[in-house]
Amino acid sequence: MLNDVTDPAAEFSRWRLRSRAHTLLTPQFLHREHEVRKRSLREIAKSFDLPQRLVVQRAKDLGIKVQPGGTRPHPFDDAWLRDQYVVHLRSLGDISRETGACTETVVRRLTRLGVAIRPVGSRSRREMLMQLDESVHCDIRAAVEGTLHGWIRLRRFQIHMAFPTLSATADYLNVEHSTLSMQFSRLERAIGEDLFRRSTGRTPQRPTSRGASLLQELDSKQARELMLLALGCDITPMPNREVVSAAQTAFGAENRTLTDLYSCQEPPLRISVPLPLMSLTLHLLSHADQEVYATQLHTTTSLPLNTIYKQLRRLEASGWLRSRRESAAERPHRGGRGRIYYTLTAPARLVPLQALPLILEENDTQMGRDR
Repeated sequence: MLNDVTDPAAEFSRWRLRSRAHTLLTPQFLHREHEVRKRSLREIAKSFDLPQRLVVQRAKDLGIKVQPGGTRPHPFDDAWLRDQYVVHLRSLGDISRETGACTETVVRRLTRLGVAIRPVGSRSRREMLMQLDESVHCDIRAAVEGTLHGWIRLRRFQIHMAFPTLSATADYLNVEHSTLSMQFSRLERAIGEDLFRRSTGRTPQRPTSRGASLLQELDSKQARELMLLALGCDITPMPNREVVSAAQTAFGAENRTLTDLYSCQEPPLRISVPLPLMSLTLHLLSHADQEVYATQLHTTTSLPLNTIYKQLRRLEASGWLRSRRESAAERPHRGGRGRIYYTLTAPARLVPLQALPLILEENDTQMGRDR
């Protein structure tokens, strides 16, 4: 018996709901609320916690004309709707959220007005349909029109040209190098010409003549206002002088020439070691009497293994290290080709360990002067 009372599917529970609907939904009430005040039967059902089907059936039994969804006037007029959708290119979802009307209602009203409904998805976004005034530079229009993220790519190009390398820009923006490279490639395809020369060796990246022209146009008042309007609070600030100076100094330190020790019979008067090699070089000089291999160095220095392999090859090419492959007798229980062991060359052993901290100090001093 208890199950019959609590189970909504039980006959007794259905009888109770019908009785409650009969008591509450009097002819006078339904006439006043549904026909005069234009409340929908769905709202009435929700206010009394009754199934909508019972309310609809009760209205039909009383001879009241059922108007699904109610006949409330739409909270917009035809001129406003046409202007928002056709002129301002607002989406159906935007209009629906602002007015409180469902999307289907907005579509029906636009169809009655003879307005063609745009395709759903990103193709109907305002950014995809917006056309800039012809007074805007042609390269900016080519980069922005018909795409969702044109202004973001232009802003990142501005920031990119302030730094010496792609890596420095990616670190500042906190994005993957591959993502940034793909965005600049898309920007150059949209404009139809290379915008900058990539950094190579000790040469930092620099804009082409087309890129320099684009940077000049982006710095105009009109372009700045359009970019701020498009990106709003999400616009990434340009890097300040200190950040740019630090990136330039780091780029110079990374690309310093490593002193060639092949022809040296005694320590050269001045030692040059690029900053990325400094940590490994210090470790090798501190253990000058040991024979080392890459995995061992990875464990002791915590440097990435790929980095260690590259640095060992660079040091060997400049005469700092010599290498030998492990013989089969040294690895009776291991297969493969064997490890490669590295030892400092005779000229490298003559390099005073104190010289490297002095190089670090010179780098810091140079960075201070640049700032």
